[in-house]
Amino acid sequence: MIWIAGAGSVLLLVLVAIGLVDLIRNRHKMETHQVVIWAIVIVLIPVIGLVSYLLWRLARSDAMQGSMEFQKDYSGKSEPYPPIGR
Repeated sequence: MIWIAGAGSVLLLVLVAIGLVDLIRNRHKMETHQVVIWAIVIVLIPVIGLVSYLLWRLARSDAMQGSMEFQKDYSGKSEPYPPIGR
């Protein structure tokens, strides 16, 4: 039974490492204080910090931003969007 706790700890360490590596790779897209805050949150509150960081990154991704801009452009139109078959 003790091996479950050990495996959970190893999995948690791997997830924290992945989160920190991703944070380091994408630090040029954020302000310095944002990087510091996310690093502290990921280290101090690993599970909640990692999940919230990844969801925050998803919301700020280029694909999400493009989708939001597309929706703004076509939100006033009476036609359903996206226009398919044109």
